[in-house]
Amino acid sequence: MKKAVLTLMAALVILAPVQAAEGKLEGVLLAQYMNIPASGANAFSVTRAYLTYWAELASNVKLRYTLDVAADPGVTAGSLDYFSKYAWLEVTKVIPAGARLRFGLIENPWIGFEEGIWGYRVQGSVFPDRIGVISSADFGLSLDGKLPGDILEYFATVTNGDGYKTTESDRAKRAELRLTGRPIKNVLVSGFVSKDYWSDDPSKPRDRTIGQVAYKDGNYTLAGDYLVANGSTAAGKVGSGYSIFGTAKLDTIFNALSGYTVIGRLDQWDPDTATASDATTRYIAGVSYELIKGTLILLDVDRLRTESGAGNSTSAYAHVQVKF
Repeated sequence: MKKAVLTLMAALVILAPVQAAEGKLEGVLLAQYMNIPASGANAFSVTRAYLTYWAELASNVKLRYTLDVAADPGVTAGSLDYFSKYAWLEVTKVIPAGARLRFGLIENPWIGFEEGIWGYRVQGSVFPDRIGVISSADFGLSLDGKLPGDILEYFATVTNGDGYKTTESDRAKRAELRLTGRPIKNVLVSGFVSKDYWSDDPSKPRDRTIGQVAYKDGNYTLAGDYLVANGSTAAGKVGSGYSIFGTAKLDTIFNALSGYTVIGRLDQWDPDTATASDATTRYIAGVSYELIKGTLILLDVDRLRTESGAGNSTSAYAHVQVKF
């Protein structure tokens, strides 16, 4: 509770000087009901909530502050904790071609990008985030923009390297880069690299590489990415895996099903390619109904299978997403 109060006080201190600026508040609430048929366990919970304040301080200066509310595994089960997810200052028009320079607690290049393609954060984290090899935010500096003609999008960061929940404890920094091209309409081809520099022990790298091809229009999404993580779970461990996911609006087939969308996803992850029987495969399938724009109900089944056979599980969910 003390941490939550201090975080809220810090947010008020940050936002107080910019109340006169043109700004807006936005929020997202993610909640669920979970049932595990094999054991009969079930629970209602709020899995995540975000409150974001955007302020335009000048024609080329913007501010973002996002307060994140999530379950805290370090306290009583079911309780929620508050912490800062994003807190950055953005400057534009100082670099040619409209690039954006951000400083503070910033977005990293990949997680938010893939979430935008998938579109169903309410179901759970995207593949690299779920297996814990990439953080969605960190403290540092970012530069993103597009080359003339919009033929290539870039997003580069230099950060502490340990994520937004960890205090910097060494001299190491992490550099990340995402490049995205659009060779034809609605098709995106992306590559991502993440590498540590100035590490105290360069013999223990934590490099990540992702390649992705995606198709996304107003009705359909189909994408696949392949990931390699050097130092995936510990020094000397190399992990690899892939994720294939898609969505389809049902009113493109049956007019009476307006607002309904089917989703599917397959994640396969081997945390150590040199070790047998440690891979996992996750299957996700469901259908959503959008009540109003940004507010939806998702019914889905999440099946996890392990290569060893231990730890297999199936869970059924009713997810609710509310944007305001």
